[in-house]
Amino acid sequence: MSNKKAVEPKSAIKSIECYEVPMYPEEYKLKLDANENIFGCSTKVCEAIKNISKEKILTYPHYGRLTEEIAKYTKTEAEWIKVTNGADEALYSLMQAYLSEKDEMITVKPSFSMPKIYAEIAGAKVVEIEYKKRWKFPIEEFIKELESNKKIKIVHLTSPNNPTGECITRVNAEKIIKAAKNKLVIFDETYAGYCSESMISEVRKYDNIAIVKSLSKDFALAGLRIGYIITNPERIKILKRVISPYSVNIAAAVGAEAALKDIKHIEKIKTEIEKSKEILTNGLKKLKFEVYPSEANFILFNAGEKAEYVYHTLLKHGIKVRRFSDEGMKDLIRITAPDTKSAKKIISLIQPKPTLIFDMDGVLADVSNSYRTTIKKTYEHFAKKEISYKEISDAKNLGGLNNDWDLTEYLLLKEGIKVNRGELIKFFEEIYFKKGKGLINEEKFLFRVEIIKELAKKYNLAIFTGRPREEAIYTLKKENAEQYFYPIITMDDIPEGRQKPDKYGIEKIKEKVLYKEVYYFGDTKDDIICGNRAKVHSIGILAPQSQNEEERRYLTDNGAEKVLTSINEITKIIESETNEEVQKKQGNKRNRYTNRNKP
Repeated sequence: MSNKKAVEPKSAIKSIECYEVPMYPEEYKLKLDANENIFGCSTKVCEAIKNISKEKILTYPHYGRLTEEIAKYTKTEAEWIKVTNGADEALYSLMQAYLSEKDEMITVKPSFSMPKIYAEIAGAKVVEIEYKKRWKFPIEEFIKELESNKKIKIVHLTSPNNPTGECITRVNAEKIIKAAKNKLVIFDETYAGYCSESMISEVRKYDNIAIVKSLSKDFALAGLRIGYIITNPERIKILKRVISPYSVNIAAAVGAEAALKDIKHIEKIKTEIEKSKEILTNGLKKLKFEVYPSEANFILFNAGEKAEYVYHTLLKHGIKVRRFSDEGMKDLIRITAPDTKSAKKIISLIQPKPTLIFDMDGVLADVSNSYRTTIKKTYEHFAKKEISYKEISDAKNLGGLNNDWDLTEYLLLKEGIKVNRGELIKFFEEIYFKKGKGLINEEKFLFRVEIIKELAKKYNLAIFTGRPREEAIYTLKKENAEQYFYPIITMDDIPEGRQKPDKYGIEKIKEKVLYKEVYYFGDTKDDIICGNRAKVHSIGILAPQSQNEEERRYLTDNGAEKVLTSINEITKIIESETNEEVQKKQGNKRNRYTNRNKP
């Protein structure tokens, strides 16, 4: 290996965050996260590509016929058009041709991120005007910045905007064009095939605008990478100096030409998409979600605290949608419009449903050879004396001890031994977890994964445990079961003083999901009291080390509605309870748990 310093990229590149894409196809029943047209292209596209001769492949492509078809479709002359490798090359080339380090570009936020990246690659600064109100174009703030900032050379506007879905009105567009004067205004109309507004007709009227179009979203040619620029012929000549002369391959050119000759296909798809958006919008509104008007092939809605739940629920059923992680957008979800049958399926999957919440230790995992052994070893290390497993179980049954660190500390204090808590936890974790190499690997997972999979089809599955998150996730991942549970509330999520038997953890789960009946399955007094305080069904589970009638009576006496020998008996309880609910739905609602559920 050479010791020479690597060649450094130009400074503008260093601070740019890469737009990562998957290296391999992702396996989903429905992929609705990237706004691809899932209806697919015209069959004429595939036929045209299949019939490409080897002579056409061995020579460089020609774009005259494709350009003529674009001109016919857009009602523009051919000399006003430049074919590009997707809308991305069109945008990149415009930025490279007109921006330098002393220039700035203005756009709105949020919007598609690639134009910003292309401007930064050119060395320019990007000014982003944020929406004050969802999603009303901030025209006053935009014009003010445009008129006052002399460094702005490019105005970039996506219409319809992604991810917001709204079109810029013609009135606002003309205000911006006039305010821009000697600045270049780029209208990115990637989604305009679904919109009633387009600025193509204004290209002749204003010489400072360029229209960027794509055949990805409407004609379903995302894989072929076809786009084009519409602007005045002088600018087209400038762009030809920047754009590679043969950047569009012959298959893409031939396929795009065939697509543009079958307008009936895209018109049929647009009708189906509008029906699909209506189904999604009405269904989401009934669930009390705010749905924003969209003139694109997707909808954007505010799911609030339920956003991660909606995302997880659909993903669990093989449907990938877009969940935003950006600050200020974490409550938003975007769904590409599918066919109407799938739209109905999506709404049915996120309806409120019975929710099953599980404690972990003694319920999902047998901890008799892990946590219990760790408690024993930690106690004996600091106390210099032995302790029996019965003494540990008796202490745990007292309740009020939030985790096994607290339990170990209690047992030591009971003997008058005070240990620094940090030292106790460090010693404990070195035995139990040890970065995934400790006694945690001695645990047996009690819940059969095939039962979990079946339950996940009809119920919300969640976890509320006193374990630290790292340890909870480790166990679930080891059993390939993590994906079936949401949310997973652990010790890390609970404020001081709100641990079990406080109802805080269960209430947090109820805030995050759409639920009907709620059940909490636990193996201790604290679990049962916690469920009762949260006014949910508290079901006791006999831990592997407590399989006796005395323990069953103990859980019942502390408020358990029923006690199961194993969590794998869950279907008996759930099916009988839900059937009872269905039978009594038309009558007076029963409330046989009221007195028992009072704190």
